[in-house]
Amino acid sequence: MAFRLLYLVFVILSSVLPAAAAVLVAETEQATSLSGSLENLVDPNGALALADILSGPEAQRFEPLPGFVNRGYLTGASWTRFTYTTPAGGSAVWYLRLVPAILDDVRVYVQVGQNPASPASYREYQLGDHFPLAGRQLRHLDMLAPLPATVAPRNVYIRVRTTSTHNLQAWLYSPDNLIAWSGTYALLNGLMLGIYLVVVVVNAFYAVVARSALFAWYSLFVLCHFVRHMGLDGALLALWPTGTHHFNDWLVGGGVALGLRAYSLFAVALFDARQGRPWLHRYLQANILIGALTFVSIAFGWYGRLAPIMVISFLVLSCVAPVLALGACRRDEPGSMLVMFGFVVVLFPAIPRLLSVLGAVPSTWVSTNAYLFGVIAQAVVMTMALIQRLHISQQQLLAVTRQAEARATEMVEDRTRELSIKSLKLEQALVEKQEALEHESRFLDMISHEYRTPLAIIQTSIDIMELQEQQQGREPSPALPRIQHAVERLEDIIESTRSREQMALRTGRHPRERFAITSLISEVRAAAIDFWERSVLCPDDPSPCEVEANRSLLRTVLLNLLDNAMKYSPPEQPVTLRVETVADQVELRVINHTALPLPMDIESLFLKFHRGANSTGTNGSGLGLHLARGMVMQQGGSLTLMADAAGDVVALMKLPLAPCNT
Repeated sequence: MAFRLLYLVFVILSSVLPAAAAVLVAETEQATSLSGSLENLVDPNGALALADILSGPEAQRFEPLPGFVNRGYLTGASWTRFTYTTPAGGSAVWYLRLVPAILDDVRVYVQVGQNPASPASYREYQLGDHFPLAGRQLRHLDMLAPLPATVAPRNVYIRVRTTSTHNLQAWLYSPDNLIAWSGTYALLNGLMLGIYLVVVVVNAFYAVVARSALFAWYSLFVLCHFVRHMGLDGALLALWPTGTHHFNDWLVGGGVALGLRAYSLFAVALFDARQGRPWLHRYLQANILIGALTFVSIAFGWYGRLAPIMVISFLVLSCVAPVLALGACRRDEPGSMLVMFGFVVVLFPAIPRLLSVLGAVPSTWVSTNAYLFGVIAQAVVMTMALIQRLHISQQQLLAVTRQAEARATEMVEDRTRELSIKSLKLEQALVEKQEALEHESRFLDMISHEYRTPLAIIQTSIDIMELQEQQQGREPSPALPRIQHAVERLEDIIESTRSREQMALRTGRHPRERFAITSLISEVRAAAIDFWERSVLCPDDPSPCEVEANRSLLRTVLLNLLDNAMKYSPPEQPVTLRVETVADQVELRVINHTALPLPMDIESLFLKFHRGANSTGTNGSGLGLHLARGMVMQQGGSLTLMADAAGDVVALMKLPLAPCNT
């Protein structure tokens, strides 16, 4: 129904179908349109000559046209004829103007003799974009043929063969009218080309600045229209009159084909066809492929075969785009109203124009020019829409950025307050720790003071006993040296503990020194011989190593581990102290045999005041292993208990090796 209404509109604009073409009477005051005065004959093979159509059956096959010639894409040729007269007393020469300028081969036969049925009575003018401008009788951007003034009717035959659409429009001008029209047309044509260029530059600028594929594809689409218009209306002839005929098909046909590709890619980016719209993406990809194939077909002369498919694709896309834009409006996307208006402003002139290119509806001057102005209006409106869309997106991005900055500032402030609170707590904890260290130092001073008196008494007693034994000539008691070493050990522990705590109080850390681990083992072994009557096996470490730690603390830890090993192993079994270097660590193992297996929860032995099941009958408070692990961890090491394959208990202490000196 819509197609019929559209066709009816065009019939009304083009006047009612005549039964036969009337004789055209040229008008002096204005250009005379040949619409309604033309008759047309299709030559499918392009084999007919002028003599064939002047007489005989071919002359009777001409059909009157309601408007201009519009045969769509033909593989052959077409003949058009009309009969004209001019007013008496007017100009001696009139001019026939034919458009569009993209028709490949146009031959105009003007009757100059008296016999209309004789080919000798006709003068031939060769036109078309495959014929150089320099070879034409009238060098004009349009296709012009001079017609002699005549009061008696005279015939004009026009043969057209082209790979583009067989769409021919014609007007008859007096010299004055032609000059006036040429000036007006040049001005309008320059204005249209200027608008195209401005739109191309603006979109290209935003494509580069905003790094937007949307602007890039639309800039390319408008550029294709610009190139097509240069070849379509003969504007390129003014710039390159000697070579345009070699490239005009590429300019016009290629401009349309690449324009379809660019328009489809623009739609892909605009409607985000890759995300959530597979049907739309596949359809637009098909359009892109059609545009590419049509462009390539120009080189092989197949443009006329693929062009109808390309035009139909343009027609469908022109109808689909406004529907998609309407959906964007409903979703309230940025700039969607102007985008929809940009598609709609070209939709109504595009439908009749594209249908006329296919030969489905009559071609008129109104439909042709309405489409041109519609394309220009769309270019301007769509550019405004894209700029508005970009501006709104930037504003939204700016708003989001400001919100993010505000949120970040708020988070920083919250974090600052949190850190301030933690800093205050840390300072308070440091003060409390310092106070605890001072209390501990005073406590150690008190313990040292209280222990020194009994230790001095014991030392004095030992000295007296040794002196008495010497005076009486008796053998020294073996217990006296052990008591002497025990007193010295207690004094050493008290003195080293006081010095460590005083340094920790001043510097916040315990003193460390670099020493060979073998020297520590030798010292511990010598002390063990004095304390216990049992032997301590110390296999030599083939790779001597050094550590950086508190020597006194490690000595205390090893003696504590040896003391545990002596207490919880049979007297006849030896205790082994082994040293090994593994990677960047030194491992010290205190190994002893025990009758009872280790408990399942070995870590419980390191708890404060916790004693094992086999500790019955032995002295101790359950603090030894707990304190020993703490001392080792202070030196950056670790202390664990395990059972080896032979069932022996292994106390494993790991310490980091001292860095190499450079």
